[in-house]
Amino acid sequence: EATNVWFHKNGVRINKANQTITFPRGHYILKERLEIDRGWHVTFLPGTEIEFRRGAALRINGAVHSLGHKDSPVTLVVHSNPGRGSLGSWGGLIVLNAQTESILRHTRVVGRAGSQLPERQDSHGITGCITLYKSDVLIEHSVFDSLQCEDALNIISSEFNIDHVEFVGVSADAFDSDF
Repeated sequence: EATNVWFHKNGVRINKANQTITFPRGHYILKERLEIDRGWHVTFLPGTEIEFRRGAALRINGAVHSLGHKDSPVTLVVHSNPGRGSLGSWGGLIVLNAQTESILRHTRVVGRAGSQLPERQDSHGITGCITLYKSDVLIEHSVFDSLQCEDALNIISSEFNIDHVEFVGVSADAFDSDF
């Protein structure tokens, strides 16, 4: 329910008939963890910027399409929260069990590497600023910059294709793939 309230309050479009959630161009600030039900598809349109503050995360139980353009990228800004519990929290984007391929195209994922947390995972057991679990993905023409997570990009038990992707100034692992 909190997720639906946040979407409506912030102008995110929800289409129940085809189970899609669309973030139009604009600036969004997420200060809590939100979860999207299984089977829904999320799209970030060109010019979308989402700030994940205080360890906030968007957990999608389905595919995500981040469809930026060269002159109008999608930007995901990940701010950690070192004060949250004994481990802290870095938040970000978590994609789980997607039935179709996710796409990150012309997407910038940026953070503040200077606010590194003391452990290899956050208080929710997450190691990546962007995590894909059992979710195939295509990532192209994208940048991961100054991220403070243990893994800037963590792909687990998934097929992936990465093309023209830069990792710049990350504080630990730039890319981690398991299983």
